[in-house]
Parts: sequence; C-alpha cells; structure tokens
Amino acid sequence: MGTATQQVLALPELLSTILQHVHADQSLLSCMLVNSLWEHEATTIQWAEVDELPLQNTDPDRQQYYSDKVRKCSVKLDDAAESMLSLVNHRSLVFPRLKSVKLHGYQWDKPTICDSRLHPLLPSTLRNIEIELHDLDNLPSLLELTAVRKSFISLRFEVASLHFV
Repeated sequence: MGTATQQVLALPELLSTILQHVHADQSLLSCMLVNSLWEHEATTIQWAEVDELPLQNTDPDRQQYYSDKVRKCSVKLDDAAESMLSLVNHRSLVFPRLKSVKLHGYQWDKPTICDSRLHPLLPSTLRNIEIELHDLDNLPSLLELTAVRKSFISLRFEVASLHFV
C-alpha cells in the first residue's frame, strides 16, 4: 500500500496542488522526469499560461498534447505569429481549455491575422480576450471575427496612442 506520502503523491489532484507551488522552470522540468503522472501534472502547470505559443519547435506528435493544456496565452502579432497560426491551422490544433487570450503587436495589416486562421485561438471556452491595436483600421474585421463568440465575459480593445515626431 505504501506510506501516506506515497499515497498523496500518487493522487493527481493532490500532486497538482503541490506542484502549483513550484515556480522555477528548471524545478518543474525536474518534476516532469519523475514518472508519467508527474510529467502530466507538471506539463499541465507549465503550459497553462504561455506568453507565446512555442509550437514550432515542438515535436508534431506532441503539439496537440500541449495545446490541450493552454488556458491563457499572449500572442504578439508578427511574422512568427503568422507562421504559428499557419502551423496551428495546418495541423488542425485546438485549444479546448483556452479561457483568455491577449493579441498585441503592429502587424494587424496582414490579411492572415484578421481571417479565419485566428479561429483556433477563439474557442467556445474563451471567456476573456484583450486586443491591443495601434490604429483603428482593422477594428471592423476584428469585431466581425470576434462576433462569432457569444460567451465572452470580457472583450477589451485597447488603442495605443500614436506619437508623431
């Protein structure tokens, strides 16, 4: 049967609670190497909130596994984001737990940013979206793109002030 400690560390719910207090990436990586249960719980924590979606350098067989874990992400709209969105759509990746997304950057003028390629980042589970704009040129297409979701708790557009020299 094992000790009380062994029993606790074998329960996913309790292990997850314990691992949420591990803050250093290296320590979390060490936890991933213990066994498959620890790996599952530690990757769930590591991928819950990501600044960028680092899927390009991820083994294609693991991309959906990690996408399943993302709850909050921030995407800087640049050439790398365009390539990431193409990859997400090409691989038909979904983000079933995504609750919050922030889109920011200067490349809203690219037609691929404001089209259906953005749909995987707008799943029915999404509750909060923050979009940082630097001008209002693409606001109509963004409103149309986000209008398909009626489940938002908050939809926030922020227009950065433009400074002319």
